[in-house]
Order: sequence, then structure tokens, then C-alpha cells
Amino acid sequence: MQWSLQGDELLLAGATSLWLLDVQSGELKPLVSGEGSRTGWMFVPTGDAVSYVQDNDLYTVGIADGQVQRLTTDGGETIFNGGLDWVYNEELATRAAQPGYGWSPDGVWLMYLRLDETAVPNDPVTDFRSIPATVSYTRYPTAGTPNPVASLHALTPTSDQPPLEVPLPADAEYVLPFFTWTPDSNHALYITVNRDHITRIVPTDSGNPVVLVQTAGPARPLPRVSREFVTVKAHDGTELYAQLVKPENFDPARKYPVVVHWYGGPGLQMVSNRYGATNIFNIIERDVLYTPAGFLVWRLDNRGSAGRGHAFETPIFGQHGPAALDDQLAGIEYLATLPYVDATRIGTDGKSFGGYMTLYALIHAPDVFRCGVAGAAPTDWRYYDTIYTERYMRTPQQNPEGYAATNLIAQVDQLQAAPLLIHGLADTNVHLQNTVNFVQALEAADKPFSFIPLPNRGHSFRGDGLVAALMASVDYLKDCLTSAE
Repeated sequence: MQWSLQGDELLLAGATSLWLLDVQSGELKPLVSGEGSRTGWMFVPTGDAVSYVQDNDLYTVGIADGQVQRLTTDGGETIFNGGLDWVYNEELATRAAQPGYGWSPDGVWLMYLRLDETAVPNDPVTDFRSIPATVSYTRYPTAGTPNPVASLHALTPTSDQPPLEVPLPADAEYVLPFFTWTPDSNHALYITVNRDHITRIVPTDSGNPVVLVQTAGPARPLPRVSREFVTVKAHDGTELYAQLVKPENFDPARKYPVVVHWYGGPGLQMVSNRYGATNIFNIIERDVLYTPAGFLVWRLDNRGSAGRGHAFETPIFGQHGPAALDDQLAGIEYLATLPYVDATRIGTDGKSFGGYMTLYALIHAPDVFRCGVAGAAPTDWRYYDTIYTERYMRTPQQNPEGYAATNLIAQVDQLQAAPLLIHGLADTNVHLQNTVNFVQALEAADKPFSFIPLPNRGHSFRGDGLVAALMASVDYLKDCLTSAE
């Protein structure tokens, strides 16, 4: 629906027709009808016609005489004149039948976007609702593949001359479907974006385009954090290495909640005085997300961790959990001595063995840990592979007590917190069986929890799966650790 410039008529659209409604008399006048949808309709500024897009070409229809004029002729399945293809409509427009053209204020010139998606790959889309399922195709440019080729043109409906092509900056990859004209109709402003997402606002003229404004893409500087390396005494006097991460604007007068980010199992070391290539378990991403959210981040390598020799690793033999948790509790006791730590607001975040540590800690130290994130967690070591598990636990037949003590599924009744569970549905390492059976036990025990499934993701969370996991973790920990008592 669009009002006329005089405010006395409404332009209305149906599936295949356009009408004018006289608001005084209530008369409904058909303008154009027939097969094919008509989109992007608007009044021409002269007030004597309406323009629209049909079958990817531009048209006008006279209000007085109903005369239809076709303004472009090469539109088709892969050529869009004044209309938008899928990716433009999804990512660069308002998604509300956004037209890809605009009139000059005097109604003489029409500037329009032309998209050629001939080189854009066809992507299959399966409709599982039909029997059997059917496959259709849509042109869908995936990352690194060709985009629709965008060009900008201007025409005058009263001229027999072919449309003029508006020069674009040399690296223009996208032209946004929003145009603004100067009041005298001599120039139009348009916006281009290159593949690095540098945006430019450019005026039309008879020569080369002149950039008026240039802005960078969505990249943003990472917040600066400080990392302090700490040595903590275990309960038996063994030195444990830890790291405390503070936010950019750390205030020692505040009381901060703490997220304990851990792995806790054999073979890995979380605390190391280096940064960058050794971004194990997305330490960097967690630090730059958790600290701006108001948390301190704590890491401690407990007994069983790599890098400290065989004697440091052997205390975990026979039963995953007790020795590791005991060392981690020594770290929490150290944190409680710091004047800027609120030891009543401690949460955990771990993946793989770290996910197991989260659930083990919530069960066995519920008074210490308020909540926890468990990503791809083993919940019953009988489900895990022979080599790793039997190296530290032997077989279930040889060590039934150890397996029973570490079977978290059988211990859900002891949970007091509502954990956040995250698991890739295509995990070939820690199988989904671990989380599914844990969830079933939670439901049977009427225990609350949250679950983020990551479709088609394996054990390593990457791409959208990583984004979903981290953002869900931030929201969950904020709700748990920064909410009112």
C-alpha cells in the first residue's frame, strides 16, 4: 500500500494485480492485472503513472489511460532489472519487497540496479514435507563463490535511447538497493560495498565516481585483557599453575563473578605463557566475550594435565574426577582470598573432558559452583573409546568401582544447578549418546537444564556452531552469575 503524492489515492497490490483506491469516493479502479506477480510498485513522481517490476523487467502503467510501457527487455531467470535476487533480498535489503530502483524527484530519470546471477551456483533445497521428498534449486552464492554481477543504470521513459550505465568504483562488489537524488534531480547518491565489506557513498556524474564517504566493514578491535600467571598450592602442597584473566577496565574495588574455564583431563595443558596459535578450546574467543560481560576468567591445570611429567599425571589413574576436582577447589579457595572476587558467584565452562568436569563439579561440589556449561561431555566412560579410557581407567570389568563412581548419568539426582548442555549432532568423538542419555536421566529426575544442539557439527565446534555455542554460553552465564541473589 502506498499513498499518492496528493494524498487522495491509495495504491493497492494483490498477488497479480494493482488497483487505485479513491479515498473520498471509495471507488476502486483496476490499473493492471494478469498472470505474473508485480512487485516494487510505486507512484512515478509526476503523479500520472505507477511503476513496477514484472518478470524481472521494469514497467509503467498510466493512471488515466492504463497504457503499459515496458522499460527494460532483458530480464529473465538470471537477469534482474529493478528487482532483487535471493542473496540481495536476504542480506542487503529490507526483505519487504524492496525495489531495486528509484525515480528522480522530477520523474524524468529512473535509476535501477541490474543483477546478473548467471555465474551464481545452483544450490539444492529439499522439501521433506512431500512424499517422496522433492528437490528444487535456488541460486545461492556460498562463501568464496561468484556473486551476482551488479551494475547500475539510468533511463528516461520518454527517450528511445538505451539505458546509461552508471560508473562504479573499480572494486565494487555489491550495490545497495537504496538510491537518493539531489532535489534538483541532477545527481543521485548510491552505496557500494566491496568484498572486504568496505562501504562507499558515491554520487553520479558524467565522469569517474567520486567517493564521498568510506567506512570499514564489520571488523572490530578486540578488547584488551590482562593475563596474570599464578602459582597455587594444592591441598597436599603441590604447586599448580593457573591464569587469571581480567577485563580491559578492571576495577579492583568491584566484586567480580568468575568463570572457571577448564579441561582437567590428561594430554592437554590449558595454562601457558603464550597466545595466538595455541588457542586451545577457543581461549581467545572466550576471554574477549566473557570479560566484557563482567566476568573474570580463571584457568588452572590440575593433576592429570600434560606438561608436568608422569608423576603429576598419575593421581587420576582409576577414576576420572576426584583428584582433578580437589586441585580445582584449591584454586577456588585462592580466588576467595582476592578482594575483587565474589566467591559466591562461580561458574564453569568446559568442553569434552572439560564438559565432564563441569557436570562432575556441579554434582560433587554444588556449594561451590553456581552453574556450568558442558560441551560434548562424556557422561559415562563406558561410552568412550578403548585406548583413551582404558589407559586411565582400565576396562569396566577390571575397574567396576571406578566406572560406577564416574557414571554421571546415575548421579543426576545430586544436581542442584541447571547445566547448559551443548553437543554437535554429528560428533564422532564423544558420541551424542552421552548427552541424550544424560538428558533422559535429567528429565526422569525432574531436573532443569538447557540444551543447544549443533546440527551437522562434530566434536570441534566451528563456524556458526561455535558462534551459537559461545553466545549461548555468554547468555547463560550472565543469567546465572549476574542476576540478583
